[in-house]
Amino acid sequence: MDVTRKRVLVVDSDAIVLALITHILTRQGYAVEPRAGYEEAIACAGAFDAAVVEVGASGDGTLLASLLERAPDLRGKVIVTGNETSDGLPVRERLERPIELGALVAAVHRCLGRAD
Repeated sequence: MDVTRKRVLVVDSDAIVLALITHILTRQGYAVEPRAGYEEAIACAGAFDAAVVEVGASGDGTLLASLLERAPDLRGKVIVTGNETSDGLPVRERLERPIELGALVAAVHRCLGRAD
């Protein structure tokens, strides 16, 4: 499967984590759009194939819900990171922090139907 056209939105308030996730997913062949916060993510919300988002960046999940309203194609294609609750939100998977990078890559692959 050619993943070079698969666009992944990454939202994280920690600049180091954002850069690391961006680097890892780019090396996997994904086109990554990094954003430091939900306001930036909502402003650029468009045709993404998946998203990796930090729930703690939104507090109660309200901003994540707003992002999903702007980009309804992401429903069920969101991988949430963080230790905050994501109950009631249409997320695909939830990863605790600290993030295990192998688990993150595997989750993105599963979300996009890539078997590696």
